[in-house]
Amino acid sequence: MKTLRIFLILSFVSLFPLSCVELEVENLNSPDVKRVISTPDDLEGVVRGAFVQYYNGLYSVSTSPNIHLDGLADCMTTTNAFSRFWDFTNEPRVRINNTLTYSGLPVIQRVWRQAHAVVSSANDVLDAIENRGIDPGEKKAMLLATAYFIKGIALGDLANLYDRAFALEPGQPVSEAGLSSYQEILDKALFNLDKAIEIADDNEFTLPDFWFGMEYTNLEFAEVVNSFAARYVINNGRTPSEYNNEVYQKVLEYAQNGISQDLVIETDGNVLFNNYTWISGLYWYFRIDNRLIAQMSNDPNYPTRYPIASAGTAIPATTSNDARFTTDFRYDNRMNAFNIARGPQLQSTYFFVRYEQNYLNTNANGPAPLFLKAENDMIRAEANLRLGNLAEAINIVNQSTRITRGQLPELTDNSTTEQIAKAIYYEIEVECLRTGFGIQYYAMRRRGALQEGTPLMFPIPADELVTIGEPNYSFGGVNFAGQVGTSDGTNSWDQ
Repeated sequence: MKTLRIFLILSFVSLFPLSCVELEVENLNSPDVKRVISTPDDLEGVVRGAFVQYYNGLYSVSTSPNIHLDGLADCMTTTNAFSRFWDFTNEPRVRINNTLTYSGLPVIQRVWRQAHAVVSSANDVLDAIENRGIDPGEKKAMLLATAYFIKGIALGDLANLYDRAFALEPGQPVSEAGLSSYQEILDKALFNLDKAIEIADDNEFTLPDFWFGMEYTNLEFAEVVNSFAARYVINNGRTPSEYNNEVYQKVLEYAQNGISQDLVIETDGNVLFNNYTWISGLYWYFRIDNRLIAQMSNDPNYPTRYPIASAGTAIPATTSNDARFTTDFRYDNRMNAFNIARGPQLQSTYFFVRYEQNYLNTNANGPAPLFLKAENDMIRAEANLRLGNLAEAINIVNQSTRITRGQLPELTDNSTTEQIAKAIYYEIEVECLRTGFGIQYYAMRRRGALQEGTPLMFPIPADELVTIGEPNYSFGGVNFAGQVGTSDGTNSWDQ
């Protein structure tokens, strides 16, 4: 089965600098846009640049909150305070410090700024074609489909992560911009992704190889869009009560039309850089939380938190029937990187090495998954399970990476709902580790498994609240457990 690799040869990057993008809401429609986009070639450059901006915003820097979300999901553990990583692994859970003086504010700002900027760029292209009469000729369908796609995925991440966001439409005056709830933002994301799917289904075109590393048909592109739509729908609920058959039916419809092959970025260490996978190779920086190792271990007594009595010393290695425990994880007894005073239970003797080669490469380059087929498979399996289609859920799991890579036993025909769910979420945590944005955090959130006091979403960043004249607020903290935006812990994994 072929693997897609995105190369994106970007000669226009100098026109759209990615490392210094800042967004203020009042500038969503730049007065210079009409001068920047005046020819069909400009349209293609803006769309491609917007995707690179999207990718780098989520994956390229330490202030992107993907690793912080892994900490909240107890997939990663650290006592390192750089980029405030430790704040997000702290136990008991603390409130997000959404203040102007907080050194970790860029973590809260990163996706907010980049995603809104991407929406603005997509709007510029859509406005140019649909309202301003710039005709890209034979590339029209392709450019419209990719612009709607870029806008849809940016809105999807805003919906999944923040309680509210902006959703300015093409040509809409900034004065009309208003905040929408995460449910409304998801609806807007799906509108755009559905438009991309419709255009791709109805128009024959071929994406040039600078998009996906090879020529890619309109129908193959539609599969990618469907998978992203399924991801955003299944990840959007803040509590289990927000899920029902209607939600899972929508998830299933998208996922059934989704990818049948891995979608992988071929990072170059320069224009495209994935800090999320790259840093995995640094043995002491982000260890794998004991909770996850305990799930994989053959030892039923392996601790789900590091034993306080063993703080500063390495506990023995363990074994697993999962073949990936040998290929993807590595035992390391060096414990000097941990600050015991910040929490002895936050230590670990295992780190993640599946993408270690990227770290070892001189230019920090290599394959970095953006959307694995395994994730789409588990989305399909979970939707079928929740809709009562147990036999189909079992069939999907038994044809998945649980068997092909993990070499674990197949589920039996009489497996219970609980056993099937356990296998699905295990694959999400083990196979999809360090791939798509926030996958493990969102999976734990939707089943209510996050620790008590864990924030269920991010607030609008403090500086943006000042700009729009709204009072400051935040989420998380054990003293706020059960309040809107904060886990009550009643179904926490550690109960």
